[in-house]
Amino acid sequence: MLPIDLKNNFIVSETFAPVSRTASGNGTAIDLKDYVGQVLAVVDCGAKTAGTNPTADFTLEDSANNSSWAANTTALSAVFTQTTTVAALQTRNLDTRACRRYARLVFTIGGTVSPAFPCGAFFVGQKNVQ
Repeated sequence: MLPIDLKNNFIVSETFAPVSRTASGNGTAIDLKDYVGQVLAVVDCGAKTAGTNPTADFTLEDSANNSSWAANTTALSAVFTQTTTVAALQTRNLDTRACRRYARLVFTIGGTVSPAFPCGAFFVGQKNVQ
């Protein structure tokens, strides 16, 4: 069996750096033309570190031009589960055929009294060799 050359055959794209998040925001977009087949969306969200009734939600958006974005719930194999008081490492398959050219994750924080969550997210997929 031949070894798999991860460096030259796969792309790992960070969309949210792993930090403590206290505000909602948009992740860095990826260009899906650089990928072949399914892309794995990975969200690592720790338990809340502050706030009252805090919630952390990740959703997928896509775009044809990398500037006008819309939610896309059909491209993921399942939606991400809301994080509250328990840490969660979640992965979802992203069907690139069900997306427009660009994709990104969006983080939405809720709650009161300055909610905070340590979290990060990235995409992993096979390189499109052109």
